[in-house]
Amino acid sequence: MGRPTQIAALVERYDAFFLDAYGVLVDVAGARPGARELLAELERRGKPWCVLTNGASRLPEAAARRWGGLGLEIPAARVVTSGSLLAGHFAAHALAGLPCAVLGPPDSARYVERAGGVVVRPGEDCAVLVVADETGFAFPQDIDAILTALFARLERGDPVHLVLPNPDLVYPTAPGALAIWPGWSGAEASSWSSASSSASSLARACARAKRWRRITPRPICFCFRV
Repeated sequence: MGRPTQIAALVERYDAFFLDAYGVLVDVAGARPGARELLAELERRGKPWCVLTNGASRLPEAAARRWGGLGLEIPAARVVTSGSLLAGHFAAHALAGLPCAVLGPPDSARYVERAGGVVVRPGEDCAVLVVADETGFAFPQDIDAILTALFARLERGDPVHLVLPNPDLVYPTAPGALAIWPGWSGAEASSWSSASSSASSLARACARAKRWRRITPRPICFCFRV
């Protein structure tokens, strides 16, 4: 097993840094060991850096405040979230102005509004469904209401644009412990066809709708030489 890389050597080797948030700088227990020292060393040496997260439950300014409470000085301008990519996605697919159902906390809805979407209440007709987070809504009531509205829309032959900013299925909460993340919703959608005869009808309707859109790219290196 190789020796752990020291912060000074890492900073010396690369010219700029993209840092993942969860698992690199923070975890459920708080700031990870060495996170403060890494950020301080990057600042001391004048190295460009930013923090990436595939979360879509907090706006960059909210994420910066939370991390600040953990002792990490991370300006909102240096935070890139999957939710912040919604604006480009909405523009590319002409989704601005369309009614959108959002699963997630209030900041998730704000991402959609900033992208130009019109957020509607669960159960109201929607042309776009954004599954942003597994928290922030009534379960299973809101899920049932949205599913009913989608069922009616698809049975009419009207398309639904489904957006999943965070495709992760699970994440570690402690050694040997896992919790679900929004990607489960995508997996659940693919299993509707085997749930019941009504679900089979929905699956056939889904074939006429657009497939799940993943707006985050494949994993990338967090350190690179320019």
